[in-house]
Amino acid sequence: MTCPSQQDLQQLYDGELPSDQIASVQSHVEVCPACTAALAELRMISDLVRSAPLPEPALLAIQRWQRTLSSVQERSVRRLASWMTAAASVVLAVSLYASLSNQARASAITLAEWETAVIGIDADATTSDQATAQWIATDLSRSLVGQNQSQSASPRQNEAP
Repeated sequence: MTCPSQQDLQQLYDGELPSDQIASVQSHVEVCPACTAALAELRMISDLVRSAPLPEPALLAIQRWQRTLSSVQERSVRRLASWMTAAASVVLAVSLYASLSNQARASAITLAEWETAVIGIDADATTSDQATAQWIATDLSRSLVGQNQSQSASPRQNEAP
């Protein structure tokens, strides 16, 4: 009967042995005093390590770890800030482009409306000038006719007395 390797015993103790090998290694350990002793030794070593007091870390090591941690945090904040700045720049650029293109379209529409209005005013002005001239001519002719009638009526009034 061959004993399992030290690695197989460690994997059995740690619960890492493949499931198809567990039954054969456990049955061997139950009948083999050397493997039983090796497994007991693994338990004893684990218990010793578990019960040993943890050493206090050196002050210098703690300070170095804190500096490293703060440096990493600072770099991540800077990296985030640079990405946020880039994102804000993109949003600003897109907003400006959209605003300017809308403004250009609005200017083009406004310009077309002004051109139409000015052309319309010129056409109306010509018609309006003609209407005004006609009105003045009509008004003057009425005035002249009224004056002629009053002048012709005045001598008759003078002649009567």
